[in-house]
Amino acid sequence: MPIYEYECGACGHAFERLESMSKPTVHTCPECGRKKATRQLSTFAGMVKSETPSCGDRGAACRGSDSVCASGRCPMSGA
Repeated sequence: MPIYEYECGACGHAFERLESMSKPTVHTCPECGRKKATRQLSTFAGMVKSETPSCGDRGAACRGSDSVCASGRCPMSGA
């Protein structure tokens, strides 16, 4: 379930709610009780799992290897 950020248009209080995407949104401010809260745009962090090992910066050692990536290509990738 995602965490949604809200801000009250009446008192300016900002708060978060962990809600189901299919559930109707909460519009009541927990601070003042007025139904003036609106959902705000926010950032999120995502994670991607890769099956191919990759290098960090050039000249750094590859993950799982003592080899150094001089060309920017990872010797672990087989390319």
